[in-house]
Amino acid sequence: MLYCFCHFVNYKALADLHCFLIPKAHDSLSGIEKDSLENKNLMDVLENTLLPMYYRQPERWSAIIRKAAADIVSGFEAGRMAKEYYQNLYNV
Repeated sequence: MLYCFCHFVNYKALADLHCFLIPKAHDSLSGIEKDSLENKNLMDVLENTLLPMYYRQPERWSAIIRKAAADIVSGFEAGRMAKEYYQNLYNV
């Protein structure tokens, strides 16, 4: 399983276009082990992928961020949130 800064069905295929992948720790690990491994995975992605791209390939980094932002706009649109609020408030 992978965490992604944006959500897609096929994470690996879209990783270079839409997001940066952070591998998720297996659920069988203890909470402390999961936290430790996921922290390591996050730091690996930051140090080896995200930050080098930000400084060495700013155009590519910017394109990924812009694409991710464009893909999630509908999830944060005010009309959708108002409709969801109304449905939850009045159990519609």
